[in-house]
Amino acid sequence: MSPPIRRLALILVVPLLLFSAAIAYYYANLGFTSTDNAYIRQDKISISAEVGGIIVDVAVPRIDPLAAADHLGDTGLAALQLLDMEIQRQAAMIAYLDNFYAMTIFIFGVALLPLLLKPIFLNNHDLEGRDDN
Repeated sequence: MSPPIRRLALILVVPLLLFSAAIAYYYANLGFTSTDNAYIRQDKISISAEVGGIIVDVAVPRIDPLAAADHLGDTGLAALQLLDMEIQRQAAMIAYLDNFYAMTIFIFGVALLPLLLKPIFLNNHDLEGRDDN
């Protein structure tokens, strides 16, 4: 082969070999995910129950066949309502005790005020009546 034909063959064959190696590498790693920062992107789907609330009782064993109108369990909505009523009752009791405590402090403060101020008045009265000359 003459040098111009050899040069032309190298110019065409080397890029063709590199391109085919790149294509083979791409198809060999097509199903794999790699990352540098350990984050993999994935479509997000939400999974949620069709029943609102907390399921507290399941009334169906695992293997029994079900019909459309079968009772499957209890969501505990009544129990949550009872807990909510108990929380409201306790909040009302706390508010009552807080008001009672404030009124008790106020009444004792008013009742004890003369006893607390009595030494001040006595000292002022004694100072007015005393003659230091």
